[in-house]
Amino acid sequence: GKEWLRDKLHIEVPWASATAIEAIESKGGFVTTVHYNRLALRAHLKPHKFPLKPEAMLAREKEDAAEEATLDLHDMHLLPKRARPPTKYMPYYTDYAKRGYLNPKVQLERKKRGLKEIH
Repeated sequence: GKEWLRDKLHIEVPWASATAIEAIESKGGFVTTVHYNRLALRAHLKPHKFPLKPEAMLAREKEDAAEEATLDLHDMHLLPKRARPPTKYMPYYTDYAKRGYLNPKVQLERKKRGLKEIH
């Protein structure tokens, strides 16, 4: 499918092949492989099920639509910290070639590109 890729993508996925990483990065995008346990996947897919952060509550109370519009849905809710991957997967998520989120070089590249930190 790399011949269909035209735009720059910044994606977070559990697994990625070397050809997929190369295809996305050749268009100026960036791939980060991240570990999702059950709770992290639920928080990612359904952030509205988690309580609101205080600043989001204040924006709702004041009915400040402009302030609430600047917050991403994931930024509005108190989401749990992501769990570390099991020991058997640590080599994968610390490998730069796999663009693992625990690799310091990947973390620096994400910061340079203005992407959010992965906790």
